[in-house]
Amino acid sequence: MANENNISLQCTFTQECVIGETCQSTDFKASLSLTEEAQNAIISVANGVMTTDAETLTLRGLSRDGQLSLNGAGVFPVSHHFTVWSDAQATYTTHISSEFSVTYMGSCQ
Repeated sequence: MANENNISLQCTFTQECVIGETCQSTDFKASLSLTEEAQNAIISVANGVMTTDAETLTLRGLSRDGQLSLNGAGVFPVSHHFTVWSDAQATYTTHISSEFSVTYMGSCQ
C-alpha cells in the first residue's frame, strides 16, 4: 500500500504577468487541497483541487523533494500549470491560447 499525505496550501500571488506586457502588482489568492501518493522513495503523484474566487479546478501532477508540479484543463482551450518550489515560491500560469497567457508569481504556505 502506498503512503498518502494530505496537503493544504494557501497561496498569495503578488505579480501578474500577461505575455507581451509589463508585469503588474496583484493580490490574487488560491487554495490548494491535494493528496500525495508515494510511488517510490523519490516521487509522488499529487491529485487535488485549486480554488480561487473565480473558479475551482482539478489538478494532477507530481511531487518530488518538496516541489509540486501540477497541471489541469479548464474550459478548452484553457490550460493551467501550477508549480510550488521547495522554498515555497510559486508560479501559476493560465494559457488561454498559443498567443495569450497570464502568469502569477508569489508564494504558498
